[in-house]
Amino acid sequence: MDIGYKSHIGNLRAKNQDAYLVLEKSSAKVIILAVADGLGGHNAGEIASSTLVKEIKDKFDNTNIIDEERIQEQEVIEIIKKINKIIYEMGSNDVNLSKMGTTLCLSIIANQQVHIFHVGDSRAYIINEKEILQLTRDHSLVEQLISQGEISREEAQTYPNKNVITRAIGTDEEIEVDYYQCELKSGDAILLCTDGLTNEVEAEEIKDIINKHNCEEAVEVLVQKANEYGGHDNITVIVYKPEVVL
Repeated sequence: MDIGYKSHIGNLRAKNQDAYLVLEKSSAKVIILAVADGLGGHNAGEIASSTLVKEIKDKFDNTNIIDEERIQEQEVIEIIKKINKIIYEMGSNDVNLSKMGTTLCLSIIANQQVHIFHVGDSRAYIINEKEILQLTRDHSLVEQLISQGEISREEAQTYPNKNVITRAIGTDEEIEVDYYQCELKSGDAILLCTDGLTNEVEAEEIKDIINKHNCEEAVEVLVQKANEYGGHDNITVIVYKPEVVL
């Protein structure tokens, strides 16, 4: 399996509030990948993202809702909603964790089918020699303003509140989870990342780096570039390339 993953604190942050998951269920021929970007004061964001990733791992280690033949997406969404309530209650019951939350970009890959469950502004892409295609849509203020025609995508790059997100795991008792599905074709790679990468490195450069390197090398170069260009936030990157596509 050609896969690489790395998380880095960046140049300016005091703590790394990102978390990630790489889980291969060999018995079911399924690969589970996730990135989470925590938000909240003190260590609350770190607790939100690490709790989310731990709960996802525990649930998928002890469930049969995923196998190589079928992903029961509604059951996965229900699991995410239950974890959302766990994190919400943690924040409600501890003043030090108040208003904590985390993004989620979760990908389940089975039989070359990619199933993505998404909350927040961490992203999933498909990348090949021809293009880099963003699969997810950010739940963010700037994305909302773009869709309303109030700012352009170019203006969004320097918009003063570009880091404000409109949906996160744990900030509200109920959560809506976006679901996407696509098929991996020969030569494709899957990228999951937090905005510490995409706020620093342009999409075309990300594409070129992933196409020129194996996955382990690619994540090292991507994190290095994000830090070289500023490293203003934590950076988490997962790159996966299927070895054989039938």
